[in-house]
Amino acid sequence: MFYDTLCTYDSSKLFGLMKEYAIYIALYIGIFVYQDWFTSLLVIRWRSALTAQFVDSWLAKRTFYRMSLTGKIDTPDQRIAEDINLFTDKLVSMVVAFIINAGRLSSFMIILWQLSGVQRFTLFGREWAISGYLVWVVIIYTVVGTLITHLVGKKLHGISYARQRSEADFRAALLRKYDNAEQIALYGGEAQEKTYLTRHLSDVARSWRQLMDAKRNMGFFTSGYNACQSDCAYFCCAACLFIENGDARRLNADPQRVCSGARCAGKLEQTVRAKWIG
Repeated sequence: MFYDTLCTYDSSKLFGLMKEYAIYIALYIGIFVYQDWFTSLLVIRWRSALTAQFVDSWLAKRTFYRMSLTGKIDTPDQRIAEDINLFTDKLVSMVVAFIINAGRLSSFMIILWQLSGVQRFTLFGREWAISGYLVWVVIIYTVVGTLITHLVGKKLHGISYARQRSEADFRAALLRKYDNAEQIALYGGEAQEKTYLTRHLSDVARSWRQLMDAKRNMGFFTSGYNACQSDCAYFCCAACLFIENGDARRLNADPQRVCSGARCAGKLEQTVRAKWIG
């Protein structure tokens, strides 16, 4: 309505709409800023509670001493400091994104279902009628993309864990050199300690290279998937305009309605993919 009034040079309504538009912008800015602020607040409060709980368990009944003897859990201090931070931050971000995308998904789903209408076609000598066929196309496209992404990227979990472990071991080795600096200098163990650090750095470089290769393989699919999503929507919408055997006879579909459905299908596919693939 604002742009229609601007095009018709209706000054009597323009200033009132500008005030209303400014209010909407102010509300949007406030919601956007406080969404990030409250998300950060939730993360730090949850992290503080989890950290206090794990520290109590680590220090209770000399658990830290027994863990150092068994060696089953390496660098527990790094796990408490880093893993809890990653867990709370990533999980809260995923939940917030899920809620936002769920709202977008429901809105686009209703619009796209209405734009799709009912499509009828003949296959294997039988007439078929599909209501909201663009919605089903988007769902199938997204589910297939999700499954392929899972198969291609399932190795990333183990590789990422190995990389974090090698990084933690390297940091712990550096810290031990700082704590035992006097003994190392007294006995002249710089060469041995350098060899020890070099070995840990080699592990870091090896795990990093494995992660690079895994992300490269994932990138080949995800890049192609993202590049084809809009074209797939338009190709599917072309079925509304033509029927089989190359006939140019138009179906009961308005071209403008079909193009609107294609744009909506592309946006819905992006929303569903952001929800399930990330």
